[in-house]
Formats: sequence, C-alpha cells, structure tokens
Amino acid sequence: MEIKYIKIPFTKIDSDAFLELDMKTQLYFFYLCTYADSNGKVRNPKAIARGLNIPEEAVGELIRKGYISYELLPNDGVEINGIND
Repeated sequence: MEIKYIKIPFTKIDSDAFLELDMKTQLYFFYLCTYADSNGKVRNPKAIARGLNIPEEAVGELIRKGYISYELLPNDGVEINGIND
C-alpha cells in the first residue's frame, strides 16, 4: 500500500476561525484531508460525513469559511483549498 503525504498549512488549522468551528466540523475537515487525492479532491464527501455522523451543515460551513470548494462532479466531490500549496 502506498503511503500518501498531504500538506495542510499549519496557519490554516491554527487560526482562530478554524478553532472556533464546531468540533465535528473540524474532525470532518481532517477526514476530508486524509481522503483527498494529491490535488486535494475528495470524491465521496457525503459518504465520509455519514460514516462519522457529521451534520450536513458542516459541509456548508466549511464551504462558507473557504476551507473547501464544491466541485461539480458526478459524485458531488469537494476540493480542499490550500492543500499541498
């Protein structure tokens, strides 16, 4: 199995804005990062949210705050903003 490394800017997750997010929203962000490909795209964000019992509002909050972008893909994927920059 290939080991994958992703780079999340520490300033992004150490900001007051991120730390003020609900704990489940923060957890969801980290899970999205672990499932992201090398371009920061995640194919199945809704399945990940269901598996963690994350409310739908968490996705919207991450989009509104600029942590992820919604991708118009057949599977409603998302992109992690700033990953591997």
